[in-house]
Amino acid sequence: MFIPTFIKQAAFPGSTGFLILSLVVWLIVRFLWPRSRRLGRAWMVAVALTYLVLSLPCVANALGDRLMPPQPEQAAFDG
Repeated sequence: MFIPTFIKQAAFPGSTGFLILSLVVWLIVRFLWPRSRRLGRAWMVAVALTYLVLSLPCVANALGDRLMPPQPEQAAFDG
């Protein structure tokens, strides 16, 4: 499935772009649908809990261990 690079870079949890996107969704729910305060509150709690869980060292290490190591040409290009 083709996903543009800028979306890949901005849409992964933990990035600034993802946080901004989450806040925009919350603002839309909060102010455009004022009767759905529970949904807005649940959204922000879910985002906060996701960030909290992903920031735990055991989770970060488990995710990092599943990533492929950089290839030699990538390592030379990056640094």
